[in-house]
Amino acid sequence: MTENITRQPKGIPVGGQFVATTHADPVVDLSRAADHQAALAEMGAAARAGVTHSSAGYIAALMKNSPTAVYDENAATLAAANGCTIEDIRGIDAVFNNGQRPLQVTGTGDELTDQVAAGGLTGQLAPYTGSNPDIADGAWTYTSDSGRELVLSRNEDGDFIVWNEDRDDDFSFHIETAAEDVTPESAVASVRDALWTVAVTDANYNMPGGLRSGDFYELREVTVEKDANGNPYGEILASNDDGMWTTLRHDFKTGTTTVDRDSQRLDGVAADWEMAAVFEGLHSEPDNGDFHAHAKNFFGALLNESAKDLDAPRWAAESASIEGAR
Repeated sequence: MTENITRQPKGIPVGGQFVATTHADPVVDLSRAADHQAALAEMGAAARAGVTHSSAGYIAALMKNSPTAVYDENAATLAAANGCTIEDIRGIDAVFNNGQRPLQVTGTGDELTDQVAAGGLTGQLAPYTGSNPDIADGAWTYTSDSGRELVLSRNEDGDFIVWNEDRDDDFSFHIETAAEDVTPESAVASVRDALWTVAVTDANYNMPGGLRSGDFYELREVTVEKDANGNPYGEILASNDDGMWTTLRHDFKTGTTTVDRDSQRLDGVAADWEMAAVFEGLHSEPDNGDFHAHAKNFFGALLNESAKDLDAPRWAAESASIEGAR
């Protein structure tokens, strides 16, 4: 399945230090280049912690002189004071004081690599060498800390595109952000959204009781997301041989699952029958015939399995903890 998702995240338009410039002198000043990369890494560390660059600099100065015996205690204190995690504080210290570069770029960098570095992306970037004709020249292959690969590109209009290329093309998709909405933060958010989508798909296939396409129903997509109010929900999208598309949507907060067929909400017996048909068609059935309880158990297991992934967002782990306590 190929999906084109246009993102319009909040943020300021691209500009300032991220505007591409033309240099008359082709000679590279290595010291200046090193300073530029250091500045990008520092902005990235600040972005991951959700603090300003100046605040990150102040945190780094405090941590630089922190005795080993109280290092963790001081990091915890600063994390609590700045609304971030201890790992964020350690990351700031590593970048500002120890020269760590969480995003490794192989090849000649450009405006795209600078943006995602400043936005806090970690992992590796190398020039794209694939053969997808839809991906523009100058694209980059991104490898996450977990080893997953995506492709990052800009088109001729300046839109930022994140590509997931599935070998069988069953779950290939791309996420597109309009040029006027591209910022370092929105670019990295799109990358993380793509990684999370793949992580949830992998969790379904790797966990016991995961869904599989059958003879009559085909699994199109399984997702775990947050709604506009920040509440997590899960969805199963499936289609059958009659050309009908069904969505099962589970609200983790209420524990209820709704059924929509061809964009029409089903209720009562019709919803029960359709839910049962989808689960049975995707090789997932309860022992006691209670499909509503089965849906709750499936989505809870999916959230828990997905939240363990290295590419899972923080909200997923928090939601899994809440769900597990219910």
